[in-house]
Amino acid sequence: MQVNYNEQLKRLLKISSDIVSSSIVSINGFPIASITDELVDDIKLSAMIAAIFSCGKELINEMKNGTIEQVFIKSTEGYIIISPAGQNRALMITTDKDWISFDNEEFIKMMPSYLNNPLEL
Repeated sequence: MQVNYNEQLKRLLKISSDIVSSSIVSINGFPIASITDELVDDIKLSAMIAAIFSCGKELINEMKNGTIEQVFIKSTEGYIIISPAGQNRALMITTDKDWISFDNEEFIKMMPSYLNNPLEL
């Protein structure tokens, strides 16, 4: 079964109105699917997501601290969360500043598996 990643990202954004955007990229920095503001350069964004994900993965490997689950960035306007999304892919979501709470902890944990089980939302 071929997964329609744009449809999956649309479903992901419907989970919470606080999720602002999302992207799936290859670990080599190529865009696979993206729902972002039209002013965002998806090619540049994909390269940055892949670079940040790769740095996080290498840091964890260097520190012998397990395997990567997420890269979490907090800004004054919200959060950026990057997770592995199957083999050779990364999923990025951005949220508003009020989104992250105890209630969303389970959602954050399930993000990587969501794309591998697209019918289970």
